Amino acid sequence: MPRSARFTTTHDLLKKQALALFLEKGYEQTSIQEITERAGLAVGSFYRHFPCKEEIFVEIWDEYAAKNIRETLKKAEAAGDLKSFLDILMQENELFADDPVTAALYSTHASLISSHRVDNFPAIAEWSMRYRRQLQEYIQRHDPDLSESEARTRANVVHCLLNSYAMRYADRLQRFTYDAKPFRAILYSLLKLEDYDTKDPLSSAV
Repeated sequence: MPRSARFTTTHDLLKKQALALFLEKGYEQTSIQEITERAGLAVGSFYRHFPCKEEIFVEIWDEYAAKNIRETLKKAEAAGDLKSFLDILMQENELFADDPVTAALYSTHASLISSHRVDNFPAIAEWSMRYRRQLQEYIQRHDPDLSESEARTRANVVHCLLNSYAMRYADRLQRFTYDAKPFRAILYSLLKLEDYDTKDPLSSAV
């Protein structure tokens, strides 16, 4: 049954106020009662929309991260070759890494996954698959001698590296540190783009 306009408005209001509190206080320190009070609703209203606090976080992070992937791929449509495609991915990763929402919420996302309190972010999964497929297409176009399996594996490895690069400020457990220029050079080498100039326009900002 389609959601009513009133249901959708209340649903979105709860997510908006939950996000504001997560950014102000942190996920663990925010209660369902605080979310509903901030939204001007009774606590019972929350449970008509979400079974628990974890589920409202899932929707918030899933929409936020999936939107980033979707918009990145849209911008990457202008790429004429693999190098240009990688440049766009790295530029968008810079923006994602610098976003305060990423810094505030990523560790919660990782904690909920590792503790098995949540097990699925469906929109992220869908758009991540599209991301890898598009990356694989560019890799195969650049190096047509690669088998499909080899191109897919390289796409998966590059995707993992780019994810780590994007989360370098937010991942408090791993504490990865990267310099943009050598990171870009490693990607180029992995994908046989060694002949390209690896001078990095983003290095001064990292």
